[in-house]
Amino acid sequence: MKWKSRYIRVKRYSRKLFKCSILSLLFLLTIGYVLFKSSWVQTYVSQKISAYLSEKTNTNITVGQVDFRPFETFVLNDLLILDHHHDTLLYSHDFYFVLNNYNLKKNIYQFDLIELNDSYLNIKTYANESESNLNQFLNKLSSDTSKAKSPTLNIYVEDIALENIRLNRWDYNSLLKPKVLDLQHQN
Repeated sequence: MKWKSRYIRVKRYSRKLFKCSILSLLFLLTIGYVLFKSSWVQTYVSQKISAYLSEKTNTNITVGQVDFRPFETFVLNDLLILDHHHDTLLYSHDFYFVLNNYNLKKNIYQFDLIELNDSYLNIKTYANESESNLNQFLNKLSSDTSKAKSPTLNIYVEDIALENIRLNRWDYNSLLKPKVLDLQHQN
């Protein structure tokens, strides 16, 4: 009989412990979500993201606000990327992406969707430069500036959506030059 009563007490204790663990976990997740949704935390995160990307690419990048939607969806509001000549490369009111899978050690990122809403993309190849500002930015983003050997950056995107986007493409190396019209040799 003693073993039955002991078994019942252990079973009750285990149930209470399990319920408390689940409630504690839910409470911590709720608090974490509420904290991440606060403007202070979002400002801090957006400043850290901007500083990291600005340092890595040697350009000026600003993010107005970061919006996180559980579990792998992010929105960067008012994203501004300036090129190496301090001209706008990309401005996006909403830069939305869904991260499907990632491996930090192997430097692999898989996106289900990348979406640009109300955006301006200004691709320029400046005079006496062989690559556009976009190519230079992407090359700097994927280059390894650290001394430690890390795997090459691999980004895979399943879908790209563009909504209300304005695109300018300039090549200052091949602008039309005035041609001389030879009227003496006309038929």
